[in-house]
Amino acid sequence: KLVEGIQPNPKTIKTNLENSLMLVTALVPKIGYEKAAEIANLAFSESINLKEATLKLGYLSAHEFDDAINTNEMI
Repeated sequence: KLVEGIQPNPKTIKTNLENSLMLVTALVPKIGYEKAAEIANLAFSESINLKEATLKLGYLSAHEFDDAINTNEMI
């Protein structure tokens, strides 16, 4: 049920999506469960996003991360 007149806020939606730890599951086929879990734990403990954590640990390049976490194809 939707309140009449409510409009989505694309900026907020994008920010929430980029900071969602659940997206780490998309990395599992590329790097395995253990490394993906390590990324999620680092992102959570340091309050950073998954991309920053992945790059910090050196498991994927920025391009490889973007290819694996393509949210447009997840819909």
